[in-house]
Amino acid sequence: MEQNVYVCFNSGAFRQDGKIRVSGGPVMDETAIIATFAQKLKSLRLSNGLTLEELGAMSGVSISTISKIENHQQKPSFETVLRVARALHINFVQMLDGHAQANGAARRIVTRADDAPEYTNGDTEYEAHAAEITHKQMVPMVMRIRAREVPPAEQWTRHGGEEFIYVLDGTVEFHTQEYSSVVLNKGDSCYLDSNMRHAFVSQGDVDATVLSVHISLVLPDGAVSSQSSVSSASGLAGSV
Repeated sequence: MEQNVYVCFNSGAFRQDGKIRVSGGPVMDETAIIATFAQKLKSLRLSNGLTLEELGAMSGVSISTISKIENHQQKPSFETVLRVARALHINFVQMLDGHAQANGAARRIVTRADDAPEYTNGDTEYEAHAAEITHKQMVPMVMRIRAREVPPAEQWTRHGGEEFIYVLDGTVEFHTQEYSSVVLNKGDSCYLDSNMRHAFVSQGDVDATVLSVHISLVLPDGAVSSQSSVSSASGLAGSV
């Protein structure tokens, strides 16, 4: 079965033919995917009655970045896609392809190992599970960590909410803004405030595989809804 692969906007990662397939839909190139995202971003922002300033404050993405993306002047990073989607209370996959399944009373989605859409952001590879469902409490992902060097602190990732990390395979050196780095081996875990900048680096010859469950969505009325990511990554998480 051919695996679905989502574009890495800033890394130039494509299938060998330079195209990608979006959630079982038609094969598209990078330009088409970016154009689709830009159109949906602006449409969702306006339909929610948000100014650039308001969406910037909600998402943590700069006003200039949002404006440039909407006007097809800048490619969004994967972290930017995640942040904007959370701020707009929508599954980020739906912003990329629009084929996600709406809420239902008794939902069940099975994602086979070879069917999970893949995303690449710098030195991190993500696999999105249950991508068909929108407005779910969890956004499960699988990431592989390929990075072997710690990037500058300003390039570390951060996102609102809390995150649980569990090492499935390999050894990862986990860096956080307020604490000394810690080495996590297979079976080790860590719970953190994901507003704090953090970065993953694999140790040894094997890319580390990390399960990450992220809770992040704050609704307009102040109630907190959980939106999580299950990730098995090889490399370092990207930044906005």
